[in-house]
Amino acid sequence: MKILGWYAKLSSKIRSISPGLPGGPPAADEDRDGGFLGRKLHDLRQTEFFTWFNLEPVEEVAQDRKITFRPSGIKFRPLVSLSIACDRSGRVTSAALALARGFIDDPTNGIFARDIAKSFLRAGLSKRDLAIAASIADQIEYLSSSSRPVLTTPRPQVSLPDHPTPAYLVFLGREVARTEQLHNSRLVLENSSGPPPELHLKVLPR
Repeated sequence: MKILGWYAKLSSKIRSISPGLPGGPPAADEDRDGGFLGRKLHDLRQTEFFTWFNLEPVEEVAQDRKITFRPSGIKFRPLVSLSIACDRSGRVTSAALALARGFIDDPTNGIFARDIAKSFLRAGLSKRDLAIAASIADQIEYLSSSSRPVLTTPRPQVSLPDHPTPAYLVFLGREVARTEQLHNSRLVLENSSGPPPELHLKVLPR
């Protein structure tokens, strides 16, 4: 799919002058602490998060320098969207994952919603921030009650809280919203009534 506008022009310019893309040597990791914020979007698109979930651009809002991505697969394409906002140089300023509530709550396919949600947190947050928010990702991954049989690797030794945390209650749809103030960013979880009802996970500047 061809995306016109500022991002296409920026990507074309970057390919001609920047390493890390076909035709040049690998780019140095400018942010060794990880996470999305401050990273170049064209670099993030080469990472496992984007490639594993087959995220492709589907919409651009030029005035906000925002690109929306969706999975390429027909089954999950209407249920998942990732919105990335950038500054003029193409560095990410915010990231928001939207999941249909019906997808999360589905007894069979909900495990796939959990997969991309916990992966978004682990990829989108810096290492320092993830150290604070790790319990949220762990609860999303390991407290699934999906009826779908899935082959998994042995579960690592993870310490889960005795009771669901406020952020996880938002993920479950039992609370409306929660903001976690982290070292480098803010993590916002919020449910919207829609239509369709959705859960939004946002990584924002602190």
